[in-house]
Amino acid sequence: MADPISVLGLAISVGAAGAQLSLTLFDIANTIKYATEEISEVAADLSTLSSILTQLSDVLNEQQSLCKPQLFKSMQSILERFKDIEDQLKKITGGPKTLKHVKWFFRKPKTKALLKKVESVKAALTLVLNIIQLAKEEKTKSYATITPKLSSFTKEL
Repeated sequence: MADPISVLGLAISVGAAGAQLSLTLFDIANTIKYATEEISEVAADLSTLSSILTQLSDVLNEQQSLCKPQLFKSMQSILERFKDIEDQLKKITGGPKTLKHVKWFFRKPKTKALLKKVESVKAALTLVLNIIQLAKEEKTKSYATITPKLSSFTKEL
């Protein structure tokens, strides 16, 4: 005859395993269910960031005189990093629609890691933009300081 305590322990461990399996299956079902929305969200975020980077490129071209060439080299490196991440994300989220929802379940963790890298790129871009803004303010401030002096100098002539 089986020991009642061992039977109870076995029942508890089987119940715990069943609960864990249930949670895992629920997670898989939710991931598959919302795959289309999540993929669309990633694609939209990438599209928005690409558009912003294009606009940033125009601004940087206009403000080249404000900063040292090293800043633009750093910016180029940041943009290359973004392009690499973007290509990887497009491979994950694109492709044929066959079994796309199921594939998303397996690709989602890598996508999350890549999206964290995108956040890192955004932070680096923010830093570059702040540096350019500071340079622009300093240039404006020095111009404002020189202008009254030039004005008084020309009045004396």
